Amino acid sequence: MKMKQMLTVVLFPALMFAKHVNIAEGGISFDSPDGFTKMSHEMAGIKYPKGNPPSFVLTNQSTETTIAYGLKNQELPQEEIAMTGKAFEQVYRRVVGGFELHANKVVRISGQKWIQMEFTSNTIDSKVYNIFLVTGAHHKM
Repeated sequence: MKMKQMLTVVLFPALMFAKHVNIAEGGISFDSPDGFTKMSHEMAGIKYPKGNPPSFVLTNQSTETTIAYGLKNQELPQEEIAMTGKAFEQVYRRVVGGFELHANKVVRISGQKWIQMEFTSNTIDSKVYNIFLVTGAHHKM
């Protein structure tokens, strides 16, 4: 019981200042942590140097933690979520430097199936812990 009370106290201040972000015209949304703001396109190009930065990136003041999101013009039916998660894992194993898988599972968020893949990867000077969430919405991914 004490743990539950402490969790409420710790989470409540963070949620109090969260900024609501809509991704799919009201279909998909999330609350960003306090202090996260839009990263400039120039900074995103530096942070994601492979030449294809995400469409939208939020970051904290130090730019050490980011939330990248966007829509891809590819349909992802709910019944294909598990199979697609396995395919992402295979591709990432081949193309992501230092890929080390921690979890690849299907989770439900607000009644919708999502791929949740967690992995570490290499950057130029460090390792990064990634939490990758994907679902289908409005005939897009």
